[in-house]
Amino acid sequence: MSARTKERGYAFLLAIFVVAVLALLVLAAARVFSDMQTSQARLQQGGARRIEAESVMAHVAFAILTGRSEARAVRLRGDDELRLDGRWQRLALEPQTLIAVQDEAGLINLNDADAQALGQLLNDLTGASESEALAAAMADFADGDDLVREGGAEADRYAAEALPAPSNRPIVSRWQALEVLGWREAVSARARVWDVIAAGPSEAALNVNTAPLEVLAAIFADRRAAMDFAQEREVAPLTDLAQLEARLGNAAHAPSAGFAIAPGRRFRVQAVFGSRSGFDGFERLLQLENAEAQRPFRWLQERSIGLAPSRHDQEVTTIALDAAAS
Repeated sequence: MSARTKERGYAFLLAIFVVAVLALLVLAAARVFSDMQTSQARLQQGGARRIEAESVMAHVAFAILTGRSEARAVRLRGDDELRLDGRWQRLALEPQTLIAVQDEAGLINLNDADAQALGQLLNDLTGASESEALAAAMADFADGDDLVREGGAEADRYAAEALPAPSNRPIVSRWQALEVLGWREAVSARARVWDVIAAGPSEAALNVNTAPLEVLAAIFADRRAAMDFAQEREVAPLTDLAQLEARLGNAAHAPSAGFAIAPGRRFRVQAVFGSRSGFDGFERLLQLENAEAQRPFRWLQERSIGLAPSRHDQEVTTIALDAAAS
């Protein structure tokens, strides 16, 4: 083979190599451009979603502040009502948006829970064999003394486990329960129990009209009786505490603040956006302030959520949040 032929062969191979490299560069550039477009679209979508979410939250707060509050709902215009018992509701103007508002007075308050009720709730929803000890440890964690309840734990026990000492004051978020001895190991972060517990003021009475069935079962100490009450409550909410006292006698595991038949001043608001195959959204705590406060309400404790309506026993109703009845 002549030198000229070899040079042509090398030149041909070099040309092929250069073309291949250029093709790879073009493909890489196209991929980067595509990824940039996708990222930009996601950012734009996220910004639009955030604006929508803020609008939804503002409408919820306005409805609760200005609407006619009833035992388990806020009356909107017409026949619509914004439920306060955690029921999912679809927005008429945004059919892919669902909200759920839970009156926290209807939940087990970790700062004032009856030990038997909390223990029963943990046993029912987590299957934890040490549920009574978990309830006692929670009470010891949130109270203001260093006395150890039966099955509970104070600073010495935490030190022995190389854990931070208990706060010995009321918790401000239900997720602080994960700092309580034994809770992180026994209670999954995805367990249903987190939906039915709260960290409210210790003087807050428990609203039986907005309490989920799991809470009723724990405080009634009788699931059948709780189911019967829930069915009757669906027809008409309880309007007289004397009826409840006559029904339960001394069998109920009530918090020290007792029972109530009206909503409190803290509401867990969830808003999710998307389709049934996949939702994303967030949760906030709405705190209504007293008349002397500079602002009528505050938003607290925001967290991201991704879920679809899970309470299949309840119909998802459609409501218009644009205005509330006065």
